[in-house]
Amino acid sequence: MGWGIASDRGKESWAMTYSGIFAFHKEFYENYEVGKGPYMGDEDTPAGQWIAFQWSMSSLIEFFMFMGRFADAYDVGESVLYEIVAAPLQGRRLLSVSPSVRLSHGESQPCRAREYRYQGKAAVEELRTAWEECCAKAMKKFYDLFPSEQWISVETLREWVESFKERRF
Repeated sequence: MGWGIASDRGKESWAMTYSGIFAFHKEFYENYEVGKGPYMGDEDTPAGQWIAFQWSMSSLIEFFMFMGRFADAYDVGESVLYEIVAAPLQGRRLLSVSPSVRLSHGESQPCRAREYRYQGKAAVEELRTAWEECCAKAMKKFYDLFPSEQWISVETLREWVESFKERRF
């Protein structure tokens, strides 16, 4: 029996071991795209100096949705340890790629943190029934790294998770 399964397609890689370790890696597409548009600030933002609000949110939600479904593979009473890392963030601005979402009043402030690192532990039962709460808390910690976005509440993020699940995002 081998160690598990893996895929390396384009700019996305993932692997899952028989022991239960799951790893995923994807580069920021913003490393290669210039941030353009009137809802992204008055001037274009150079590639590598911004991160898309919607992409970061959908990535975190998809991660927690997957974890909620994957929890069915574990027995009641077990726990799942997880860690999410996003880097490099220092100097990047959080920008919206949608005209319907305006994040800041004025210019977005650059992130001062080198990286986002979030560790969690959740009971299998919690992931099966309430992964949305775990997700909203992780998202809040991410957006708090961007000084002008600290107004986004966990309650608002929970609402956005629900909208995403219903594909109203």
